[in-house]
Amino acid sequence: MTYTHIGTMSNADALRFAEAKLERLQKHSALAKEVHENSCRFADEIYELKNNSFCVVKNSLPRQFVLELGRKLEYQLGASLPCRKVRDYSVSNATTTDTRVAYKTFSENDTLADARRILPGLSATQPLLELPEILQILDNKTLQGIITGFYESIPKITHAKARLAFNNFIGPLDTQLWHSDAQSFRNLKVLVYLNDVTSDGGPFEIIRGSHIEKFDGWYNTRPPAAHESTTSTTRHDTEKLYEKYSADRFTKVTANAGDILFADVTAFHRGNVPVSRDRKIIIFNFNVHEEYGLPPVDVKIFKKDYDKASHMVRPLLDDLKIVKEGDTW
Repeated sequence: MTYTHIGTMSNADALRFAEAKLERLQKHSALAKEVHENSCRFADEIYELKNNSFCVVKNSLPRQFVLELGRKLEYQLGASLPCRKVRDYSVSNATTTDTRVAYKTFSENDTLADARRILPGLSATQPLLELPEILQILDNKTLQGIITGFYESIPKITHAKARLAFNNFIGPLDTQLWHSDAQSFRNLKVLVYLNDVTSDGGPFEIIRGSHIEKFDGWYNTRPPAAHESTTSTTRHDTEKLYEKYSADRFTKVTANAGDILFADVTAFHRGNVPVSRDRKIIIFNFNVHEEYGLPPVDVKIFKKDYDKASHMVRPLLDDLKIVKEGDTW
């Protein structure tokens, strides 16, 4: 996958962002009053998010629903393994000098135990098709209130992920390395852990306030290391970031199943490698325009699920590709 990284902190980026916010409000003008009321109703959470780069709202989702979603994710990932081609990181990974790249296509007899031996984790190919129950998260009033109040507009889903991160010897890799999602002047990510996550359970980690405090050259690209899948990267070393930010700003965001995490991921962040147990997570990116600098990746939804979405959820689905059951995807 190719990324074109650009520094999205300029005045031109801010203007593009502001124009997109207005365009989204005009497109969904019937929701304008509710959006602005949400910016007041959730003012404390939004202030924390805008000041510290993140906030956590406890017990926002039914715990049993979230835990069951985690079980379904694990089952679905195992069921979808046959014929899936992946990179084999047991041959080449970040902790070795071996630069060989190997791939494996899973057979019908392979299980998640086999995937665990060669991968840092596994994601659903099309999470909203494979686990349509995920869409129930979008009906949460707190989530709706914070994402619309944060933008003071109607954002849309630009990315969705359902992932199982393995507690194994592989990593840190890819998004487990420090980076900034520099695809907009502001970029909001919503994360839902599907199991309780402690400090050694692979939590999301963020440098508080780094969405508004950058340093010269923060977006410079470098050639990828052998274990990285991109053609260029803005990954940063922990030691170098400690030279730029005080240690107390590095925050591992622990939470329980049922909590919702919100983060402005223009701040520096990473997912930690789980060392005590696997971590299961749902992630949504919300923005008011397409995230620029990224290749187009369709997030798909079944027509029947799109049709039954509520008045507040449907605008969030504007950029999703609608497919019918039975279609090839």
